Amino acid sequence: MKRRISMLIANIKNFILEKIFFKISNVNKVKGNHKALLSYSVLHFLKGRKKYIHPNSIESQVLMNSLTTQGYSVDVVNEVYKGKIDYSKYQLIIGEGYPLFNYFKYSNKKDCRIIYYASGSHPLFQTQKSICRLAHFYLKQKCNALSSLRIVPNEWGIAASLSDTCLIIGNDFTKNTFLQNGCKNVISINPPFFKTCDIEILFTEKRKKNFLWFGSYGFLHKGLDIVLDYFLAHSDLELYICGYTDRENEFWTAYSDDLKKAKNIHIIGFIDVRSIEFKNLLILCGAVILISASEGCSTALLTVIGNGGLIPIATKESGIDIMKIGFQPEDDSFNALNDAICKYLNTSVKELNLMSLSAYAYVNSVYTKDGFTNKIASVLKEDH
Repeated sequence: MKRRISMLIANIKNFILEKIFFKISNVNKVKGNHKALLSYSVLHFLKGRKKYIHPNSIESQVLMNSLTTQGYSVDVVNEVYKGKIDYSKYQLIIGEGYPLFNYFKYSNKKDCRIIYYASGSHPLFQTQKSICRLAHFYLKQKCNALSSLRIVPNEWGIAASLSDTCLIIGNDFTKNTFLQNGCKNVISINPPFFKTCDIEILFTEKRKKNFLWFGSYGFLHKGLDIVLDYFLAHSDLELYICGYTDRENEFWTAYSDDLKKAKNIHIIGFIDVRSIEFKNLLILCGAVILISASEGCSTALLTVIGNGGLIPIATKESGIDIMKIGFQPEDDSFNALNDAICKYLNTSVKELNLMSLSAYAYVNSVYTKDGFTNKIASVLKEDH
């Protein structure tokens, strides 16, 4: 209860701060004629703010440092800000959201470079996939779980398709969602993840039967309903759920009766990745499941794999090349998830141990802050 109250207070505080401090001018204190507008969350740049334990905070700082290196004086504006902006003073606009859309709608300036920085799939693709999940869930549960979607405003999708360059977090699958929506110059980039701990990777039969679902919000969009359906039907397997489980009441109400009876499904709630509780879950569980409808690249998966070597059972929409390091369901259906988990369970402990070591090494070598920094720098340098 105390944790829920503190989280509620923090969310209210963030909302108020974003409304008051919707823009910060010359945040990097650079003097000169080259000016850039970064459309992102201003919370990452407010003095005295605690750093978020989320890759977004790393990404925002790398973007700022790279723009500074290129000699830009940077103004930061919230991506949800719909108000007027004087675009005439900028040579570069980078980020996502309404400020980019309003540039195309209102500005007569034609010599400004626009880079859409996407942390997810193309907004139109993401919205379409989320609505399909809603329709499927309604037929199954007769419940309209609107709060569990990940809907992106159409204006964001238009801005992405009109931008000079789309710099996207994700793999070739993610990239194709932009190419299929009219984007021409699409560059993919691997995100960093938070490295907080190491555990000894050692599979046992007991660990093999413990599964982790690790996310934030948008439970329906991320396929938690499909995962719950599976574990409600397989009481011999254990599922641990981490996320903002005190929200999205429509979703949880639909499962309330079943979850009261289920002894194998454990609702953990939000968890700090720096905590001993997080480390203990990594030691306890052998696999992590994500049946998401759409991601850019799931940094939640990367955090679990890169810190604990858990084997992913995830759809191609996760934005990670799952076939290299885990088990990929053919689609996002119950039967496809069942087939993937069966393959996992039928794999020997010895082989799973090797897969775990390989997945751990892959994530720690590919999804690094240095790699992310170098890629951002090269794109901005070429564009500059």
